[in-house]
Amino acid sequence: MKTSRYRLFVFVEGRELDVPFYDGISRTALAATGFEYTVERIVAVQGHEGKSGLEEYYEYLRDQRKLNQANSRGRVSALFFMDRDFDPIIKSQLPRTKNIALTRTYNVEAEVFDSADPVRALADLASLSDGEAARVAADLGKWQHELADKWSTWLELCVISVALGSQCRTKPKSQSRINSPVFGPVSDIAAAAESELVSTTATCEDPVVRRQVIEERLSKALRRNGHFPLLSGKHLGAYLEERLRAHPIAQHGHMRALAGAASRVHLARLDFGGEWADYYRRKILQAVV
Repeated sequence: MKTSRYRLFVFVEGRELDVPFYDGISRTALAATGFEYTVERIVAVQGHEGKSGLEEYYEYLRDQRKLNQANSRGRVSALFFMDRDFDPIIKSQLPRTKNIALTRTYNVEAEVFDSADPVRALADLASLSDGEAARVAADLGKWQHELADKWSTWLELCVISVALGSQCRTKPKSQSRINSPVFGPVSDIAAAAESELVSTTATCEDPVVRRQVIEERLSKALRRNGHFPLLSGKHLGAYLEERLRAHPIAQHGHMRALAGAASRVHLARLDFGGEWADYYRRKILQAVV
């Protein structure tokens, strides 16, 4: 890093959307500075993907005092962008350093779906005219948040399951197992059984007390932000496809396999200079100051 021409190294978890997403953010944030940057998948540096790889490399650079270094071009900094996951609820303390930044939403994919231009994304995705796409977008409304509300009980159980280290399938990567059908109403019987399973398969110390603590934190988080920050973006493509195929206008469009293409199409319709990106641009500028 010290001998590089780059002023900022942005390290990301390495999934499909991370590099183009953070490249767009970095390019826009640093355009007026003239600073060069690079966005690197952590697997290329650390040998494995994911948040654990980012955390390990951050700790290495921190211990070596190499997070921020000076060279002939100025200061060279490292910035680690990590998915938010459930960290604000299940961790007692979040990182307090300008070298680490969390997503605003559960993960990058959720941010992409929530922040893209809905009309242009729907027009591309379902081969609709601008007028048709505008009508469909108006009818769908905040469909992303609608799914979070439908799965609210499931998402709460996922938070508790992760916090308790429960050995069950109540995890954020899984579709709801308590809604029937999966995007339909919640089954109270299934929810009660799943809640019991989360408790009986817990592996943490003192799971009863731990669950009480997490439920209190979760309640506070929900009052502030609702359920959407708990929803992994990986589920949004399938839900959008479900909604579109039932829509009287969209269902007559020339639709592709929507769920697989939806995240890429929405990524292409992000305005990285938009207000939604202020948080990310600010994190980048703070890192190079």
